[in-house]
Amino acid sequence: MLRVLEKFGLGEQFRSWVDMIYRHPSSFILTNQDRSAPFFLHRGTRQGCPLSPLLFAISIEPLAIAIRNEPSIDPVRLGNIKHYISLYADDVVLFLSNPERSVPVLLDVVRSFGEISGYTINWQKSEFVALTTNLDVDFLKVLPFKITDRLKYLGVTLPKDPKLIFKLNYLEQVEKLKIDVEKWRALPISMVGRINVIKMVSLPKFLYLFLNLPIFLNKQFFKVIDSVVLPFVWGFKTHRISKVHLCKSKLKGGFALPVFQFYYWAANARTLAYWQEGYKKIKSADTPPWVVIESGGVENSSLPALLFSSSNSRTKVNNFIVSNCVKIFSQIKKGCGLPDTSIHTPIYGNHAFPPSCLDASFDIWTQKGIITLKDLYIDRQFASFTQLQNKFSLPASHFFHYLQIRNYVRQSIANFPSLPEEGSIFTLLLSSPDSKKLVSGFVKAFSEYLNSKSDFLKMAWEEELGLLIGDEVWERSLCMIHSCSINARHQLIQFKVLHRLHYSKTKLHRIFPSISSICDRCKLGEGSLTHLFWTCPKLYNYWLNIFNCFSDIYNCTLEPDPIIALFGSSSSLLHLSSAAQTTVLFGMVIAKKIILTLWKTDIVPQFKMWLTELTALLHMERIRYILADKLSNFFDVWQPFLDHVLKQSPI
Repeated sequence: MLRVLEKFGLGEQFRSWVDMIYRHPSSFILTNQDRSAPFFLHRGTRQGCPLSPLLFAISIEPLAIAIRNEPSIDPVRLGNIKHYISLYADDVVLFLSNPERSVPVLLDVVRSFGEISGYTINWQKSEFVALTTNLDVDFLKVLPFKITDRLKYLGVTLPKDPKLIFKLNYLEQVEKLKIDVEKWRALPISMVGRINVIKMVSLPKFLYLFLNLPIFLNKQFFKVIDSVVLPFVWGFKTHRISKVHLCKSKLKGGFALPVFQFYYWAANARTLAYWQEGYKKIKSADTPPWVVIESGGVENSSLPALLFSSSNSRTKVNNFIVSNCVKIFSQIKKGCGLPDTSIHTPIYGNHAFPPSCLDASFDIWTQKGIITLKDLYIDRQFASFTQLQNKFSLPASHFFHYLQIRNYVRQSIANFPSLPEEGSIFTLLLSSPDSKKLVSGFVKAFSEYLNSKSDFLKMAWEEELGLLIGDEVWERSLCMIHSCSINARHQLIQFKVLHRLHYSKTKLHRIFPSISSICDRCKLGEGSLTHLFWTCPKLYNYWLNIFNCFSDIYNCTLEPDPIIALFGSSSSLLHLSSAAQTTVLFGMVIAKKIILTLWKTDIVPQFKMWLTELTALLHMERIRYILADKLSNFFDVWQPFLDHVLKQSPI
């Protein structure tokens, strides 16, 4: 190992540190609180050693070099690129052609490397997938490893037949999801907890497949996922509101329930961002080899042209991955209403613009800097030929080519001759593929196309309350759902109130006519949501005392207001400090919690119940601020309330 480190140019001091750590390593066993005597490790390293994976990766590299340099080992050739080996820690995949010649030599190379380094391979656990059917039977019989029609590498099943990828990976993952949901079904977790389980446990498993297996998945597949996820989220009870309201971002009043199709689109869109490097004759040394390979699978076009041009035009694609990616992006364009042809469409090598594939003159345009249709615009207007001549030094003989491309742009791009506006999706596609949070950026962009308007909910509240709710107040109320409390159950209360998810007596009467629509508390009015939460005569003193309490705390007149009580936001609160508004919002959530606790009874909520519950919850709030290292903020928010409680008689 030290010789390898020296060969790779690591300094003498670093090598001496490694030698010191690994020359005579020792360890011990910890059982409960009892530690054994130290003992020497004669093979391997200490458990959890952060340096050993890096050293292993360096130490195994000579094996990869030996395999690549052995002329008798034939790699798989794709265009001008040779593929010998893929290494990820101790997981190794070899790509060999002419196996009857290559495999015996490979075994000798591995054996020689093992004699020097001590590296060993359990051949009985190794697998051999033959992509051809004409191998000699006697040759296959003497191979030391298992002959199979599929292999599993880094959690992905790779079958001999690409048509089985969907079944062996995606359908298999759906079945695992069903098993997980059945296990989680008995757990006593809230709706918010169930959503978080899906986000933290199930979504990453599917996202891993989305990132590594670019195959086309239709809407039906995602409906199958929803048929498993949504019943679990709703606790296997009736779904009370459309899925889109759960999928909204938290800033818009939702719970950010993952839309699996958006993550599928985002994972593939991130990969497609590399296609911008697939322009003809513009590939650099940094262009990933797989982009070069995929470029070679396209005739009479280019990867960016397939991405940004009309999908209706026909071109020959000899790579099933490329054809799947084109279908996926067509699905994205259709789902998000994106233009079929973008201003980022390349001019040269564009199947939708046949002259560019027949006349090499357009290659001159590329060399002079006119690469995409956007380059034809100057000051957001389609440039004249004279303007292009002055900017890019085009020869006068190319005027006819200018007329050809202008006609194509006029027919394909909206708002001609003005430069059209394009959304964030194209901006992300043109960003660096290695940008941080690119997948989440795409998911956020796709989420903007969710039809999640809640105007009908606002109108329903307005009709029952008999007053207008300002758009700003409504949007702020939705935004504050997740800031009302750190407690997920409190957030869920606020979400359900704003989205009218509780079963009122009038709603139950519509479903079950035998159930009376009259309020159980007052036995007088219709039990609508507004009545049960606010206008019921039995609640008058309850709400009056709560508002009087906050009026006394902040030395102001805070009139009972249904907008404050139900939504936690109102223009009448703007004169209070942000800390005071936080206290009021939290108090109103607890007030509704008390009402909901007695929802199915005729017991009238009392102010004392509210004060007791609110005071008891302050301990949790204090811990919340301590964990955030903001204890001073806790006192800013709650000290006025605590001072008020201390002035009152003991509860």
